[in-house]
Amino acid sequence: MDRRTRNHIQGLIDHVAAPGLDDIDRNAKGAVVPVMTFTGMALGLQAALRIADGATAEQVAEEWAARISAAVDEIKVDTTGPGAPSFAGAVAAERQRQITKFGDQHHPDGTGLPVYQHSARRYRDHADRAAASGVLAWRDILLEEVHEALAEAEPDRLRTELVEVAAVCAAWIDDLDSREPGRA
Repeated sequence: MDRRTRNHIQGLIDHVAAPGLDDIDRNAKGAVVPVMTFTGMALGLQAALRIADGATAEQVAEEWAARISAAVDEIKVDTTGPGAPSFAGAVAAERQRQITKFGDQHHPDGTGLPVYQHSARRYRDHADRAAASGVLAWRDILLEEVHEALAEAEPDRLRTELVEVAAVCAAWIDDLDSREPGRA
């Protein structure tokens, strides 16, 4: 690879990767998401340069695996949001209490049965009606999420639903903690 091409590729890498993995974007719902497309392009270009310099594909893969592993180790859960530290701490303490009392537990999921798929539809419809009539309560939201989790048989989708259950619990606890004493 000639010097001019190499400098051009390095310039692209510097320009595209400058934002890095820490950059964020907002999706249509306003959620913060990492911008990784350009970083991925930069990684590919850097790999091409390393191979042009004589590195093997295996060496480049090992280098990137180490870099990605180090980056993942640096990722921190956002505990700056309202109620996050107290919720996370309370959950961690309860989880430790469970481990102390029951040990490391492994049970079948017991989900995905037709009765749960029916109840998930029922609770989803109820929550929709409650929201439409202006009487939606945390109970309605939590029951909908719990029954959606119970309806899932596939482990990845079940995990996603259980995370949603935990997020609703966190939001409900945050709401409880933000209220003035005696206010329901």
